[in-house]
Amino acid sequence: MGGDLTEVLVYALGGGHGHAVRGAGVAAALAKRRKDVDLLVPATHLDLARQLAPEVPVLGMAPPDGPTLPTEVAERIEHAQTLVVDTFPEGVRGELSGTKTQRLALLRLRRDAEHPRFRDGLAACNAALDLEPQLQWLDLDVDRLAPVARTMASGDDDGSVCLLDGGDEALAQLFDKLGRRLHAVGLPVRRRSASGPLLAFTSRPRVVVGPAGYNLTYELAAAGIHHLAIPRRRPYDDQTRRARAVAEVFTRPEALEGRVLELCLRPAPRLSVDMATYDDVASWIVEKSQAHSPS
Repeated sequence: MGGDLTEVLVYALGGGHGHAVRGAGVAAALAKRRKDVDLLVPATHLDLARQLAPEVPVLGMAPPDGPTLPTEVAERIEHAQTLVVDTFPEGVRGELSGTKTQRLALLRLRRDAEHPRFRDGLAACNAALDLEPQLQWLDLDVDRLAPVARTMASGDDDGSVCLLDGGDEALAQLFDKLGRRLHAVGLPVRRRSASGPLLAFTSRPRVVVGPAGYNLTYELAAAGIHHLAIPRRRPYDDQTRRARAVAEVFTRPEALEGRVLELCLRPAPRLSVDMATYDDVASWIVEKSQAHSPS
């Protein structure tokens, strides 16, 4: 990774592959601005991050199981001018509490927003940017920006239904049954076990049924695809709250099936959601980095 001194280190540990996706998006946007940037992601998503940000040096590590960082990572942070942290301003296990490097936080919905651990971590940051302000989940004075998402490959609406279980066994079982029923009435049905490196379609489905994680929800919103959401329980992420604001929430299979049929047989306009880009996030990072740099 980089040289002895890095302008920006993007610290994208925690959660699933969504952190690697956002971290890679932010790092790539900074690299376009000729910033010296390094990216830290979970080791399990190292290849994904390299695919999404091929011009950025990427380091993979296991999320810390306690408040101590590996020596190599601690040295990287110490020799960075700015540390950009996704979702966990305190670190996944509070491991950033002793960090002296200028720290900027990129925030999305946290169901534990009142917890002292989160509040203390946020207070230690030089600035913070809320990427889900429309959910009104944070009552603190931070900067606010619309959600960001990758741009999916565009194509014509082919009237199909995509059932995306995200590797969730319960959803996979539900979609086995739902897929057969939809296919029986003549609807084209696609199955995907996960969003993968890129949620891209050669032609756009009319409807995607799946969880309400940050990336999936806003990628579908940006693409104008109907999202019928089955929120899943997560430790920090309130998918139900997000889905109610951005998608349509379903808990009963028969209601879900009826809505799929309705949308496929009678096209309806998609809810419009204000979106931002990773370039917007990069602009904020550059501005705040310069504002808080020692003179």
